[in-house]
Amino acid sequence: MRVLDTEVDIAANRGLFWTRHRLLFLLVIYTALADAISTTYFMSRIGPHHESNVVVRMLAHTCGIVWGPLLGKALQVFGVWLITVFTPNLTRVLCSVIIAVNIYAVYVNMHT
Repeated sequence: MRVLDTEVDIAANRGLFWTRHRLLFLLVIYTALADAISTTYFMSRIGPHHESNVVVRMLAHTCGIVWGPLLGKALQVFGVWLITVFTPNLTRVLCSVIIAVNIYAVYVNMHT
């Protein structure tokens, strides 16, 4: 597939991602789950109207305070995977940033 005048081998990048960056992706998944759980705790104490992430807030109002954060984090993990399939050189940086943001979100959710 050609993207911005660059040939991208999506099938090879999908396999490369799982073989080369499995630990990073697992950390993204684990921190996303921790953030979803802490967001559910935060919302059960204060309410979903205080959530700063617009998508998660909308999903929490639509699907509930448990499914909203879980669906939001599932979308985040899918987005990370999709971006890394198209730009495998950014995998380490992107996963590291997402892991750090998720850890920070857990901290903020637990101390609010």
